[in-house]
Amino acid sequence: MSNSTNSIKQMMQEIGRRAREASRAMARASSEQKNQALTHIAQLIRQKAGEIQRVNQLDVARAQANGQDAAFIDRLTMTPKTIESMALGLEQIVSLDDPIGKI
Repeated sequence: MSNSTNSIKQMMQEIGRRAREASRAMARASSEQKNQALTHIAQLIRQKAGEIQRVNQLDVARAQANGQDAAFIDRLTMTPKTIESMALGLEQIVSLDDPIGKI
């Protein structure tokens, strides 16, 4: 394997390890704690909207340079409206009853 392949593999393993840790913490969190986290993430999305869009534009440019089709580019592109929709979606989740332990 090349160094870049090993690096990607290591990065993905680390992401997986951190996701497992986060899932354990979320399983122990109260509904209030989860709702606070979701609300905070929505706030951060709004605060960082400009940065999110700037980095997304780099992704879009790379995808275009790699010859991705227009439909893919359209789905990849984040506008202020799509970024706001992400934050609103998190806030909508907060308004729902927590199903953990009820099913």
